[in-house]
Amino acid sequence: MFAVVVDVDYVGKQQLKNLLKQFGNGVQLRPTYLVSSGKGVHLYYFLQEPVQLYRNREEVLAELKEALIRRLWNDTSSIRPDSPDIIGIYQGFRCVGSQSKLGVDFPVKAYKLSENRYTLEDIKASIPSCKVDLAPLYEKPRRKSTVTLEEAKELYPEWYEKRIVQGEPKQKSKKQGGTWVCNEALYEWWKRKKPKK
Repeated sequence: MFAVVVDVDYVGKQQLKNLLKQFGNGVQLRPTYLVSSGKGVHLYYFLQEPVQLYRNREEVLAELKEALIRRLWNDTSSIRPDSPDIIGIYQGFRCVGSQSKLGVDFPVKAYKLSENRYTLEDIKASIPSCKVDLAPLYEKPRRKSTVTLEEAKELYPEWYEKRIVQGEPKQKSKKQGGTWVCNEALYEWWKRKKPKK
């Protein structure tokens, strides 16, 4: 990830003036680029160093982005401050030069507001009382074990019995697409809902 990008919608002329004033006086963190998307703005905060998107980092990055969205999308920056669009770190954005929501006569334009590049700590520090824990971002992703089966038999006898001797499949968490147990009637109902080929 090379930048944290925030989408603020329902931005009128006054809201844009408010945002620019807040960037100028340090009330809000000044983005590297501001992109006019038609009815809103995309705020690009370029990072000093890219962040590798390992799975163990996605949740923390999404929490930080949500906190930044809630900080930037407010009653001074949007006509509809009560409905911020909370979208994760993989949100796609209109390309500069492409057609905006207003049509072909209104292309998406970018404006460079600063030379600044930020760390994730800088972004967090710009959000008052932000509680996002950035520590998991610095944990190395797990690597495959170098323990042999013979060593595992001695170190993890319960695991060895279940997985190797009895052949039970690896348990996935719900987040990883694992299974869950439900009422059989619900299962049968979904089977009936499935379209027939």
